Amino acid sequence: MKKISLSSIALLIIIMTLSVPVTNALAQSQPSVEDIEAKIDALLNEYKSELMYELANGNTAIEVDDGERTLILVGESAKKIELLWQETTKKINALQARPEVQQDRAIAAIQIVEPGVHVTYIEKDKSPYDMTSELEKYHTEKYYYWVEVESNQIVQIDLIDHLISSPSNLYSPIDLETKALSFLQLIDPEVELKNMKSLFTNKENENYFFRWEDPLHKINGQMSSFIQVGFRKDGSLLGYVNTFPLLEKTKSSIITSFNEVYANGGDYWIWRYGSYTPAENAGYCYIFGWCSPKDFYWTYTTNGTATAKGVWAPNPNTTVKVAAFIPGTYATTIQACYTIKYNGGASLYNRCIIQNDYYDTWVVINTPNLYSVTKVFLVNSTDGESGRKVAWDEIWVYTP
Repeated sequence: MKKISLSSIALLIIIMTLSVPVTNALAQSQPSVEDIEAKIDALLNEYKSELMYELANGNTAIEVDDGERTLILVGESAKKIELLWQETTKKINALQARPEVQQDRAIAAIQIVEPGVHVTYIEKDKSPYDMTSELEKYHTEKYYYWVEVESNQIVQIDLIDHLISSPSNLYSPIDLETKALSFLQLIDPEVELKNMKSLFTNKENENYFFRWEDPLHKINGQMSSFIQVGFRKDGSLLGYVNTFPLLEKTKSSIITSFNEVYANGGDYWIWRYGSYTPAENAGYCYIFGWCSPKDFYWTYTTNGTATAKGVWAPNPNTTVKVAAFIPGTYATTIQACYTIKYNGGASLYNRCIIQNDYYDTWVVINTPNLYSVTKVFLVNSTDGESGRKVAWDEIWVYTP
């Protein structure tokens, strides 16, 4: 029997005595969900008051867009409200964040993909594939990562900078498939692909997508669960989506305060001008099956003045993100520019994405959450080359 000195026993008693109040203090230091929500509501109310004040007394102008007249913020008032919103969202993100010690496993998962890289937490988020899921968004120097909180598994990766370069080294489709399988083994060693339906395709022979679907397991009882890896032809990772961790988690009882899909061709959709071609039996509503119409619209891009414009008009909302579903076909433009009217229409947010970089997946358009989104526009003009294809499919507006 190993002997323990009296001094060791005394030290152990002291440690045990101290650990109880310390543990209790840590538990008591964590605010309740109700306290966090109350603080967020207070921050949003303060922001709304300042916004209303600037609209009534600050620098404003009347914008006329397609015959609609809207009061917008300009000059110093626009700058003031933009900075205030940045401060407000920063405080909200800090309130919603898990303690750093609980984020360690998520960061470790990311560092398997990028060994030794510095990882920064951004915000709480949701999955457009399953809104009961609780996600966290992180970033490294090169990628955004979304991690499912319960399992700390990576469910999505997206490039931060989608700039296209001229590759010096090109991979064959077979080599890219091998890279995709190796990547899956690295990021999710337990994944079983043998009983899944495989779909390997590309866009414009530039970006290659490797997708495995399991029709026996449905996302929200609708779309087949899937895992997908995308690579550029130079072998660089383009993106990753894995819906399987969303199936395995415990279903959350948290109700998302705003969660609505808006279809092209629906009651919340306006085709402003130009011509388009419907792509039948394709797009989000066709794949998921619960909504209509079962198509999306597309047309060719122009290099300069827009010749086609579609608008989604969401219901009244508070703090939301906007995601666009990018179809696997007829969506090859290298610059699809979305304009979001927020602050009740008083402010504009612009984001251009490369539709050619995505295949039948959701893409979040606004990096910061936005307050009171009223309209989302997409036109077919581009600063790149004309003759590619731009697609208007569903958008999803939701509160993270």
